[in-house]
Amino acid sequence: NRKVVGGMEVYLGVLPAETIRARHSAGDPETLMHGGIPSGEGYYHVNISLIDRKTKAEITGARVEARVAEPVRGGESKVLEPIAFNNARSYGNYFRMLGTQPYTITVRISRPGSSRVYEVKFNYRRY
Repeated sequence: NRKVVGGMEVYLGVLPAETIRARHSAGDPETLMHGGIPSGEGYYHVNISLIDRKTKAEITGARVEARVAEPVRGGESKVLEPIAFNNARSYGNYFRMLGTQPYTITVRISRPGSSRVYEVKFNYRRY
């Protein structure tokens, strides 16, 4: 779950919302991010980490959007919000992914101070 584009290493992480709910108490920062953990089944937290390929420094202040889509139901797009977790910074939001069909996660990134938009695609399948 790593791609390289525009001098960046782009890492994808996907975690079931149920796991976040089970590991954290109400009021913990993780339960409050992105407006709270969605209720219902099939929600996943999509996380993108950006690393400068040359300096290996985290890239902060970027604009990151993701589209999570599958062939039958289509998909949804969201801005990924900056988050801090275990002294690391990344970008994330919740998406609903039902069934075991393959999903395409398309990420669009604008680095701070640049108008250029970079795009990477990940294939994801939940099991």
